[in-house]
Amino acid sequence: MRDGSNHRTDQYGGSVENRTRFLLEVVEAVSKAAGAERTALRLSPAGAYYISPDSDTRVLYDYTIGKLNEYGLAYLHLREPASDVSAIPNMVVDVTRHYRQIYKGTLMTNTAYDRDKGNAVIAAGQADLVAYGVPFISNPDLVERFRAGAELAKADPATFYSAGEKGYTDYPALRAAAA
Repeated sequence: MRDGSNHRTDQYGGSVENRTRFLLEVVEAVSKAAGAERTALRLSPAGAYYISPDSDTRVLYDYTIGKLNEYGLAYLHLREPASDVSAIPNMVVDVTRHYRQIYKGTLMTNTAYDRDKGNAVIAAGQADLVAYGVPFISNPDLVERFRAGAELAKADPATFYSAGEKGYTDYPALRAAAA
C-alpha cells in the first residue's frame, strides 16, 4: 500500500484509494467466503523495519482503517511501533490511541505490553484486546503469572526464528520454577 514500494500506474497504484484497493478487495472476498465475524486483519501503521516508507503514512492508514469500518470484522489488530518513530514525518506514534478514534469495531493492540500497560489501555477504552507475543514465548503460563502478579521469565531473542526447541519449549512454568 505504501507509495515507497507501490509504483503501479493502474487501478492499484497512485492514489491512496487505489493503493488500498487490493487489501479491501481481499477483506471483502474473505468476509464473503468465511463470514466477516470470522475475518480479522493485522496492520502495522508505524512499521519502519524492512518496510518501504510512504509519503504520508498517516493519511494512508487513516483512510484504510476508516474503510475497514464497513466490513464488520471480528477484530482489527494493530501493532504499535517497535522503536521510536517520532522523527519520521507523518508517522502515527501512538497507534492504538489514534486509531481507536477512527475504528469503531473490536480493536486489538500489540507490541511491548506488560500486564499493567495492557490493563491500562483496555481501561482507557483505547483497545478491546491486547496480544502478547514475546511474553507468551518465555512464559507458557502467562495468564497465571498475570493473575498472580508473578515475575515474568525473560525471553531470549537469540533463539527467535531458530530451529529446535531451545527458546520455544524450554522455558519453565511458574510452578516448576518455584519448585
